Amino acid sequence: MVTEIGPKKVNLVLETGFQIVLIIGLLYYGYRLGYYNRHHPVTGDHINDGAVFFVLIAANLFWIRRLLYIPYWVIMDDEAKTFEVKYLMLPAKKFELTDITAYSNNTISSRSESTFGIYVHLKNGSRILLSDIHLDNYSPVEWYLSDMDIKNLGEEA
Repeated sequence: MVTEIGPKKVNLVLETGFQIVLIIGLLYYGYRLGYYNRHHPVTGDHINDGAVFFVLIAANLFWIRRLLYIPYWVIMDDEAKTFEVKYLMLPAKKFELTDITAYSNNTISSRSESTFGIYVHLKNGSRILLSDIHLDNYSPVEWYLSDMDIKNLGEEA
């Protein structure tokens, strides 16, 4: 049986929309720095425009990195014994169950709330975070790994 877990639609739309707003802001301030301030009298605004432009570059790099490396879909196949993780902008990664060494529970705390998730540990030493923040419900992943006799390492800080 194939089980697919999708993203939280609200988070996906808001994060993608915020990235689009950041790109529009970057284009606008790039235009102001590159064209507008060169063809109009200098009023000192170009210093502020430059500061905002570089802050927008930093914010864009952060959000693009975030959208690149956070898994939004998980597909588990019982018959083929595979585990596939899909990202928004990167190609999907498909693993055999033999590639997974263990999993561990995780609590992600912020100022206002705590969310939960699991780390899936791979043979190559890397791990993948699957959490309530981006996935609709990560619990079937934990049940699947438990049913397939993958070792649970317990709670991880």
